[in-house]
Amino acid sequence: MIFRLLLSLSLSVLPLFGAARAQSASFDLDGPAIKAMVTRGAVTLPIGQVPQLAAGDRLHLSADLPADQLGKNMVVVAFLRGATSPPPKNWFVRIKPDKRKAGGSTVTVPAGAQQALVLLAPDVRGGFGALVSAVRGRPGIFVRAAQDMGQASLDRARLEAFLDGVGAIDASGAERLEAASAVLARSLAIRWNAECLQRRPSLQAACLTQNKEALVLHDGRGRTSLTDTLAGAPTDIAYRISATPQGGSGYYNPYIGLVRDVARLLGAFGTAQYQYIPALAFGRDNTLRLLLNTAPSFRKPHSVIVAPLPPVQQPELPTIRASEPNTITCLARREPVLAIQGAPLLYATGFARDMTLRFKTKAGESIDLPVKADPMSGGIVLPQPPAGDIALNPVVDATLHGYWGFDPFAGPRFTVQNEQLASWRAPQRAALIVGRDNELKLDGGAAACVEAVSFGYGSKPPGPVEWKPNGPQSLSMTLPLHKARAGSATLQVSQYGQRDPVRVPLKLFEEASRIDGFVLHAGDRSGVLKGTRLDQVAKLKLDRIVFAPGDLERVESADQLAMTSAADGLTDRLEPGQQMVAKVELKDGRTLSLPVTVASLRPRVALADRNVEPLSGSLPVALSVPSDGVVPHGATMAFSIRAEGETRFRGREAVEIGTEDGSSAVTVKMGNGLTMVDSQVLVARLDVSKGLGASAFGPLRFRLVKDGVHGDWQPLANLVRLPRLGAITCGETPPSCTLAGADLFLIHSVASDAGFSDAVQIPHGYTGTRVSIPRKPSGGLFMRLRDAPQVAVKAAVPDQGFGGSASATHGGEGSRLPGLEE
Repeated sequence: MIFRLLLSLSLSVLPLFGAARAQSASFDLDGPAIKAMVTRGAVTLPIGQVPQLAAGDRLHLSADLPADQLGKNMVVVAFLRGATSPPPKNWFVRIKPDKRKAGGSTVTVPAGAQQALVLLAPDVRGGFGALVSAVRGRPGIFVRAAQDMGQASLDRARLEAFLDGVGAIDASGAERLEAASAVLARSLAIRWNAECLQRRPSLQAACLTQNKEALVLHDGRGRTSLTDTLAGAPTDIAYRISATPQGGSGYYNPYIGLVRDVARLLGAFGTAQYQYIPALAFGRDNTLRLLLNTAPSFRKPHSVIVAPLPPVQQPELPTIRASEPNTITCLARREPVLAIQGAPLLYATGFARDMTLRFKTKAGESIDLPVKADPMSGGIVLPQPPAGDIALNPVVDATLHGYWGFDPFAGPRFTVQNEQLASWRAPQRAALIVGRDNELKLDGGAAACVEAVSFGYGSKPPGPVEWKPNGPQSLSMTLPLHKARAGSATLQVSQYGQRDPVRVPLKLFEEASRIDGFVLHAGDRSGVLKGTRLDQVAKLKLDRIVFAPGDLERVESADQLAMTSAADGLTDRLEPGQQMVAKVELKDGRTLSLPVTVASLRPRVALADRNVEPLSGSLPVALSVPSDGVVPHGATMAFSIRAEGETRFRGREAVEIGTEDGSSAVTVKMGNGLTMVDSQVLVARLDVSKGLGASAFGPLRFRLVKDGVHGDWQPLANLVRLPRLGAITCGETPPSCTLAGADLFLIHSVASDAGFSDAVQIPHGYTGTRVSIPRKPSGGLFMRLRDAPQVAVKAAVPDQGFGGSASATHGGEGSRLPGLEE
């Protein structure tokens, strides 16, 4: 009520130039009320529900006046038919009060009538005839008054609805004012001043409703002003006045134009007996509340109140449009709103009645649900959801139906859903990876009926997740998994109309293996899987061939996993260039698809011959190393390989030689250690110490490289390192000897006989330079080397001298092995 008081205090009178008397554009004076009911056929409606009259309609009217005024005033209903056609005298009907009853008379709308007016005036002698003469003498003035005041009355109805709505919002709390007032203004086509929301909350409502005549915008219906200036005023003066707060602050809107035009017309038309003043007719139920902009006079010239009745014309049905045609509305929500636009009178008047939302069930049966127009919601509201036993399709087209006065209308189509049994599900192959955000799509339910989505994993309670519809039956969301761990998780989807949320079980995974490729050569039972995180691979299927994982190697920044098939003969059927799709199954159950092209046949070769050249120079030549598969450091090795199967040499091949553990390798090429004998034989020559390095030892292997394709590794020889032996010194009694030398840790054991019956084990990692042997060697000294314990190496020992005790041999001189120095 505070903002209403502020409004009344802010209103002022705007002078109308050229008018017979000063009148205000603000209709704030309550006039008398008219009770009216309209009957068409068998249907009777209150006047507040009748937008248009039709010929033959029966109006039952009475003036709602105090009992002592019933005989002092007359109420006249006048029907008009055009600005240049005076109406017949019998189109003027005086409503006679009946003091014994409620009073009133019934009037039938004549054929040919176009407008209808109610004239209220003091009952003086000759008054009725004077009114009839005045209207018939200047019908155009009253036709214009009926048209403009009828339109202004509808505009005023929108304004009243806005004022009432803002008052209700203000009473419920200022925090709702910003959003709700904007929707309210948009619904009623009212100008909305956003700057008012910057004021203190207690002043916001008063600001939004000040200068109320300037708030009304044209609603797309009816007529606007005949002129854009004030009555009788020069154009420049009119524009200056319209720029004032009273004139609309620059918004010279249609509502102000209409009332000012009528005031000019009626104000200039008067007699010594009567002066005519306009009134707005504001219909509610069966009452027309008349609003005046000037106080009536009960002295000469008496005031005649001119008020419009609904026009007599063809039905003008509302042009309602769906403001969000692509939006799906859930009927299970509490009072769901179907947003509309283009029909502010739907909210401001009672013209629309018996409105329903009509749609069909799964069985094809039509269902009508009652709806109501709510300007604060911006659309049509469904007070009650459909009954739970009504089965609907997932997406349903619904149409607004109702009556506009006496005439039925069908509004726009809406798309609706009614969630009953939600069945949300995630894709079967949804890979949710921990450590990052993950996009997830759910399908199967009614997206419009989702109220909230929450997500939880492990011991973490579910928390809200932002989501959006991705279609009628689909949701999209982003799951925050930065701190999550692999395992089970749950997504909860809360639905309107359902008490319990729908639970969607999910599984969280570690970062999946990245599969870059699978190299498989025709005829091979083994291939190499390349990528990262290949430790997660459980198996690989290629058609009917199943490959099991083997050794995993890290090559630079990627993994290489050997995959071997146990199916004999199946891989032999694969042809070079054959394209297939492999299924890589991970240990957590996920499956990745991988395109595979079968590579060409590997080059196939066999070791033909091998030779080790004797040690030369300062090497311990007195050591006799078996030549069968043993290559000592410092020696030069030559070996030949022979092509097998379809393999043929073309002179562009290379041979890789390396240790079995992969720690050392060297490649010999044509002209640089590799010689082509013919298309079937190659000879390789290698100084093992220079090629593989001084630290290389153990089993050696080789493979052929042909046209960038590597053959299989094959055993070649055993590379051994030799100790440097110095002298053997033997004592006199008891017989014992001491072996001196360097790198004795390369000796596994030493003995004086080939059977190693008296073998002495050399400790692993021994760093000494002497070692005792049990007795004087006869026929040579035998050793097993650390790099090849299975091989016996013989050192030839010449005749030896005898020294003193063993302790004396450290400084004394004893036997020396030929070619070795101490």
